[in-house]
Amino acid sequence: MPCRTSRRASTRVPATSSDRDREENPGARRCWTEFFAIALVTPVEHADKASAHFAITVHKSAGPGIDYKSGTHNEHLLDPTKQPTGDFWQSDNRENPDFNSGSVATTERQRLEAGLAAAAAHPGQFNRDEATAPAAKHKLEALIPIKIDGFASAEGDPGHNTDLSRRRAEYVAGILRATGMRQPLAITPHGAVGSPNDAANRRVDVVVDTAFETTYSSNRYSVSEHEFGHMLGMPDEYANATSGPLAGVQTKYDALVTSAGLQATTYGQNTSSQMSAGVDVLPRHYVTLWEALGKMTAPTLTQADWSLTT
Repeated sequence: MPCRTSRRASTRVPATSSDRDREENPGARRCWTEFFAIALVTPVEHADKASAHFAITVHKSAGPGIDYKSGTHNEHLLDPTKQPTGDFWQSDNRENPDFNSGSVATTERQRLEAGLAAAAAHPGQFNRDEATAPAAKHKLEALIPIKIDGFASAEGDPGHNTDLSRRRAEYVAGILRATGMRQPLAITPHGAVGSPNDAANRRVDVVVDTAFETTYSSNRYSVSEHEFGHMLGMPDEYANATSGPLAGVQTKYDALVTSAGLQATTYGQNTSSQMSAGVDVLPRHYVTLWEALGKMTAPTLTQADWSLTT
């Protein structure tokens, strides 16, 4: 049986069987306790167009702006006998520093709100005089500010209640930071509110800032980077295809994504993802390389022996 592997290390651990052991026992297998494969993809020109993986035509741009004309035609994803083609324009090989920034910020804010709502993170309620309560883990791409408002019920000393509401808010903020949340967190202690002994006011509200998206102008996007993602087998994510060739490509791609243990793609939104409207390369963007690795190492190492780490 092949040795199962862990993908947490970046170096190969020496074989447990020495060369001498293998000479004495030819049937002995080389075994690694940890192995981490790093994909290095380098485009190489091929003199014979018919033998190339992709037939790419490069066009000179008049300038000075970005053409947004580049595109790939992944014919092979639906018919493996066809050669995929593409047209790349010179001006598209650079990043736009402000591409659909407002739309992307709105979508990312909505995704963040959905994640908080699904985890029941707002509001978080506390028992009397408690400053701790369960909080959920959230990791999203956009640096959208989050407001954390602490409250207390109205009985007792006002100064104590103000401090208590602050400590409650700081506790929730601390857990969110500890889980890797990168968003700026704004803490506001409101002290006592409402009627005395009202448990509903012993809480922390987590609210996503909506003003951010009205001024955000830093969403980066590169046409050529996006199109190269297509060359690696990724479909467009900004479109939600329900019929036609793209729908078939998205369905097959999502089947591969879920088989790798990753969450299926959400289509039809302008997000910061490289295959939507941004430059974020996400774990699911490596699944075609993961699939290729499994095929390259079979049958010694099967697809199930490999996993994607984040």
